[in-house]
Amino acid sequence: MGKKTIETRLSIISWEDEENGIVISVIKPKTKVTIDNVKEDYEIYKNNFLHPKRKVIVDITDLSNVGKEARDFIAKPDGAYSYFDAVAFLSNSKYSVGSIIVQVAMKVYMLRKPTKLFYNKKEAIDWLKSIK
Repeated sequence: MGKKTIETRLSIISWEDEENGIVISVIKPKTKVTIDNVKEDYEIYKNNFLHPKRKVIVDITDLSNVGKEARDFIAKPDGAYSYFDAVAFLSNSKYSVGSIIVQVAMKVYMLRKPTKLFYNKKEAIDWLKSIK
């Protein structure tokens, strides 16, 4: 049986390490992050990637545009971010648009759960595994 993978308007979501409850969501190139596609992905997580420990790697390498409504929904106490126990953002450069957006959001929204930006996938996985 292959690894569960679901493609949405925003991303490609799959198990990275099911045993440890780690899902990876790869943002598609040139896709604007809107409230509608964030809510769609949120429902996919809740209904398809069930695990007592909910951890996610969000690959923001191709992230270029996040709408304000989407940012607010992600960060609010009962929003998409609330579903996860830990979030690792993954980028290929600290100077990419996605990295800059995430760095600003982490400061502005003062996220209450373990959240970190990585430039190496293995380091992101190891960090998520260390979160109990």
